[in-house]
Amino acid sequence: MNKFKTFNGFSIDRINFADVPSKKHQEKLDAPPSVDLIKIDEWSAPVKACPENTSPDTFRELSRMANEIGQMDAEESNAIIEEYDDFLPIFEKICTKNKVNFPKKYMEKLIDEAAEIIIKVKYKYNRPRPFQLAPILGINLRSNIDDINTPSFPSRHACQGKLVANVLSKMYPELVEKFQKVAEEISYSRYIGGVHFPSDLVYGDELADWMVNYVVMPDQVDESKTIGETNNLPNVTPNPIQPGEDEDERLVKIRQFKGSVEDYKNYWDDRISKRIN
Repeated sequence: MNKFKTFNGFSIDRINFADVPSKKHQEKLDAPPSVDLIKIDEWSAPVKACPENTSPDTFRELSRMANEIGQMDAEESNAIIEEYDDFLPIFEKICTKNKVNFPKKYMEKLIDEAAEIIIKVKYKYNRPRPFQLAPILGINLRSNIDDINTPSFPSRHACQGKLVANVLSKMYPELVEKFQKVAEEISYSRYIGGVHFPSDLVYGDELADWMVNYVVMPDQVDESKTIGETNNLPNVTPNPIQPGEDEDERLVKIRQFKGSVEDYKNYWDDRISKRIN
């Protein structure tokens, strides 16, 4: 019998990060994807098995974290965490030092769009954070980051950092080792902060490797500038049609991906009803 299977009458495997998303997060979950720079949404994300709370893998991850973080000097680990929290300036510094362009505005928008996908994947799994689960499993884990308000799996920082590194590596292949090293350090900073399981970081990296295949690269954005120097990104909105003569407005909205589930249901209910009658 697994002695961790119950806790005060509740199954440990049913413990999650939050029973209900905050209002702010629910709005993000309900919002349509931007698909300006990343031409894909969360529904196409690679599926990954999240370890159960009572699994041997989770227990080993927590035990390892507690041991390694406990041996680190708190001041040293906090310095690493702070350095890699806002990571874009680190990538920019590498580019500046090597006399290549760093598309700052582009990168800011890129990580924002990545965050839109990541938060939806996070709530799909709703995995508790290590510091939530460790005390229940009898593990003394030091957590060095306080402002945590999303589920654990996958790591947003790991995914965003790796995505930026991947894009920059495609732009400047001669600097790939430097960029990927920064991505590794970003992931490590979340690990020693006690806020991510190693498996969260792995999945974050895998999502970034998936996303980069659907990214509009900076040179593609620049080539589409107008005379007024405003970036017009390639049109990635499915079926941007205009309404035809006597065309049902609900159908137009559906084809433009602007319709609600209710629009879709009502439209087809009407179609079926008319055909039957």
